[in-house]
Amino acid sequence: MDANEAMSSLGDPWRKPWQMLMYFLIRIPSEVIPSWQMMAIIFIGAEPKHRCRLPDAVSPSEAIPYRKVSGERIYDSCVVYENYSSATNRKVPCPLGWEYEQDSYTITEQWDLVCSDNYGSESTQMFLVIGVIVGSLTVMPIADKFGRKRTFLISACAGNLVLFVTAWVNNYYVFIALRLLVGVFLQGTMMPAYVLSCELFPARQRTMAGVILMQVWSVSLVVLAGLAYFVRNWRHLLIITSFPGVFMIPLFWIIPESVPWLIANNRLEEAKQILHKAARWNKVELPQKYRPATTAAPLTRVSAAENEQNCPLMTKEEGPVSVETTTQYTMVDLFRSRRLTVNLLVMFYLWFVICLVYYGLSLTSGTLAGNKYLNVCLSGAIEIPAYITCAIVLKYLGRRWPMFVFFSIAGLSLLATLVIPQTTASGTDLSVLIVTLNMVGKFGITATFGGIFLYTTEIFPTTIRNIAFGLASAGGRMGSLASPYSTYFLRVAPWFPGVVFGTMAIIAATLTLLLPETLGRALPQTIEEVENWNGRKERPHMEITVTVVGKVEKEKIPGKI
Repeated sequence: MDANEAMSSLGDPWRKPWQMLMYFLIRIPSEVIPSWQMMAIIFIGAEPKHRCRLPDAVSPSEAIPYRKVSGERIYDSCVVYENYSSATNRKVPCPLGWEYEQDSYTITEQWDLVCSDNYGSESTQMFLVIGVIVGSLTVMPIADKFGRKRTFLISACAGNLVLFVTAWVNNYYVFIALRLLVGVFLQGTMMPAYVLSCELFPARQRTMAGVILMQVWSVSLVVLAGLAYFVRNWRHLLIITSFPGVFMIPLFWIIPESVPWLIANNRLEEAKQILHKAARWNKVELPQKYRPATTAAPLTRVSAAENEQNCPLMTKEEGPVSVETTTQYTMVDLFRSRRLTVNLLVMFYLWFVICLVYYGLSLTSGTLAGNKYLNVCLSGAIEIPAYITCAIVLKYLGRRWPMFVFFSIAGLSLLATLVIPQTTASGTDLSVLIVTLNMVGKFGITATFGGIFLYTTEIFPTTIRNIAFGLASAGGRMGSLASPYSTYFLRVAPWFPGVVFGTMAIIAATLTLLLPETLGRALPQTIEEVENWNGRKERPHMEITVTVVGKVEKEKIPGKI
């Protein structure tokens, strides 16, 4: 039973109700839930303005060092004068703790994650990313064994339950442990759902199915900013963002298991039942071989002579038998080819830069000048045109040069923010320009995020594609792991993240030119095909296999893939 042929028998998936309904029921929650779980730290981990708490009878102007900016006193956040008197001129850490601006209540205020402990908020996010990495190593084997649907839904419900419990904890280290667990379930929500949604489609349409709803993540960031604006308490915000888990429970009875997975695990009758239901929804006639036993045509008695006549494979005629052997490729084979080695190393770096800069800009968007809720909203909204632009440009202009341009846009705009002051000598506020350049940088890096999945798939041969993709995307995990500390460095050295992000993006743009162009090429099947690529584009082709009495002949015919 051929899975690809079975899914094709249901008709055009973009015009049939069953695939569309299941696709949206799977992809929307699998984008919204992880985005809220990962990005809520922008608000719940924000560092409010603070200064040392003082005894009632002590004035801040006497006890706390300060500097004047535009005539306004800016008090030091972490020290006071010894004995609360500037006469000693000796500074000591806050002996009575801190007072916080009462604009919102965050985990930073909950556990005093400021001054010498001001990396604490970023550490909670780092442990979430570690959980994501652990999940990436464990979830897909579980999904392969027990099914995509079950893994996806259980992870989504469990992750939201852990998130709900997290809202009630009073211990920082318990909070960190639960964040790690949320990260594991976050990956268990995203990856099986991604595969499950793609497997609703025939193979040729799975690339589009994989990327078409990436904008849901962007929209969910906009919604998160709106929720955080009205819900300023970190506990309440976590409770609200865990609520979508309730809506996942009915999906256990609504969405189906992956038909390709059922076929691969020889659960053919279950696959046929799903196909039969989908065919009724789509109002298409299902081929007899895909119908379940309860709807199959009635059996008829066939004589032995008729049976032998209709089944030539049972005759006594002998002919040549062809036996096909396959070669198992390993990670070592990637490094035996110079071309593949270059592709892998460049892709590893590109993944690292994309994830570092994308998540770094997302997490620091709340620290930009102006209203942090509006800035986060804009940071999410700018991703929507970025993904649309990426899809159009990659389709018509190729991969290499568009990726070069997108990386360059990100790098140059971020470096430009370093040379623009907050205010001019005449007092003109340039913070809007700086925020705009940051958004342009976010646009560029988001566009590369939209293209890197497709590009990585196309430059490695089928024989070793999964291994290469896993190794290249490991760079992305390393970038994600480092990204939470961008907010820490922004406080310590405000210029540092811009220099790192901008410079690394420019280097990535340059390295992209070392990769081959893949527009107009068929997906490579062997290592030799990739090694033989040159600047000339190949016309896409179809491969037709014709079997004639034990002899297999293949012919490549120009046409659409």
